[in-house]
Formats: sequence, C-alpha cells, structure tokens
Amino acid sequence: MKPLVLLPALLLCGCAWLESVDLPARPRLALPEAEVQQITQQALALRARAEQVRVAIAAEADRHVRMQQYRELRDLDDERLPLERRLEDAGRPLPSAVTAPSGT
Repeated sequence: MKPLVLLPALLLCGCAWLESVDLPARPRLALPEAEVQQITQQALALRARAEQVRVAIAAEADRHVRMQQYRELRDLDDERLPLERRLEDAGRPLPSAVTAPSGT
C-alpha cells in the first residue's frame, strides 16, 4: 500500500526534474539576405492585404459576402504564417503588427 501512496510523489518529482533539464537551443536557419528581404516583402504585402479584407468585412452588411471575405482572410493567413515562421527561425522576425492609434 505504501508504494501506491509514494507513486504520485515520485511522479511529481520526476516531472519537476524534467522541466529543469535544459534543452540545447535550435540552430538558426541560415537564409541569404536577398531571400530574407523577399520573404519580408511577401509577408508585409500579405499583412496589408489581410488588413484591407478586415476593413471590408467590417463595412459589409451581407453575411454571405462576409463569409467569403473571412475565407479569403483565412487563406491569406495560411500563406503568411509559414513565411513569418521562416523569418523567425532565421532570427529575423517581422515587427509586431500592433501600432498605436494615430491622432493622439
């Protein structure tokens, strides 16, 4: 009976030990500067197009049209996210899309 009582304590200790083990850092993806610039421009263009679609969604009254626009937005994000991941893996993430409101 005592082993069954001690089992959860041993499992918790093992989990705590596993969290303290440092994993080696992943090596950065080596990308040529020209490719980084190209991927950056593509990702920024997709972000800009997605923002245009968001504005159109907000102004659209017909829900069927909005659903088509949401699909387009999803497709744009599906295309943009792998590009941004490649840049992050290369240590060159895009700046945050969050901006302060203008006119203040």
